Amino acid sequence: MVSTGNALVKLRALCAKQDRCRSELLLKLAGWGLDGAEADRLLDRLEHEGFLNERRFAGHFAVSKLRQNGWGREKIRAALDQKGLSEADIGAGLAAIDPEEYASALAKLVARRDRVEGLRALLIGRGFEEDLVEEALNR
Repeated sequence: MVSTGNALVKLRALCAKQDRCRSELLLKLAGWGLDGAEADRLLDRLEHEGFLNERRFAGHFAVSKLRQNGWGREKIRAALDQKGLSEADIGAGLAAIDPEEYASALAKLVARRDRVEGLRALLIGRGFEEDLVEEALNR
């Protein structure tokens, strides 16, 4: 079991390296033997200090999933929802995606259609909206 003071130091270091969400940190705390009211108090303190910001996390998460994994908004939304983020934070995260970059990512995947069978299903599976996929495939 990690002491409260040591947990706070470790959490600050984790959050300084990469944005995290509350649910990820709760899992980390539970692994260290801290949960319940004590865990919530620690996370509230991190929020107050600026180390934990779920809106900022959502924005970074959304943009990186588009760039690194080629995920569309629907898949990103589902992943953020699974992490327990609020609708407001999810919306802010999705709004961080540049529309031109999003359209370009979809267009690059569509350009591969000669090499990939079932491209429509692939794109929808990656979370791109069905109407945008149809529009892109028909161009």
